[in-house]
Amino acid sequence: MLIRELAYDTEADELDLLIDTFKPEPAEVIPIGNDIFLRMSIKNGKIVGATIANYSLWYPEPIAAEKLEPQYAEVREYIIRYLTVKYKTAAAS
Repeated sequence: MLIRELAYDTEADELDLLIDTFKPEPAEVIPIGNDIFLRMSIKNGKIVGATIANYSLWYPEPIAAEKLEPQYAEVREYIIRYLTVKYKTAAAS
């Protein structure tokens, strides 16, 4: 899972991530908790993006380019944990 691009909307206080794609595509939005919403491709079901609502509650410091990489890692790990639990639960059913 590779975060290709991000955009921060200061008015909405949202960080938008493009994951494993270089342009937005039609997707279903799935809330996974902690103000994180995944975007799953309608075409193939793969994760193509995520939005972090209320971003300043996650990271109250102003966004600086040199500080983004650790934050990406935390979001990426959260998404991976969510998917791991989801698929383990589905497999056990």
